[in-house]
Amino acid sequence: KISHKFVYYFLTSQVLSIIAGAILFFSASIWVASLSSSLASSQYILVFLFSLFITHKWPQLFKEEISHKIIIQKTISILLIIAGIFLISV
Repeated sequence: KISHKFVYYFLTSQVLSIIAGAILFFSASIWVASLSSSLASSQYILVFLFSLFITHKWPQLFKEEISHKIIIQKTISILLIIAGIFLISV
């Protein structure tokens, strides 16, 4: 049996994904496409911050160990991804 909560979160994530895609297409149509794709790389930062918030607020949802070492490692990874996207865009 699928819970109503799961369906709600799943549909909410799908709607937000559609809105994000529409915003990305719109920004590419009115702005330089390479800058728009660079802006889309900010999703990694938002997902990281959101997961930290959720893990801190509701630790039972994610069974992930969050230590200073892991946070530093993920931050460096995100910075490398953003630097790579920047280098491709420039």
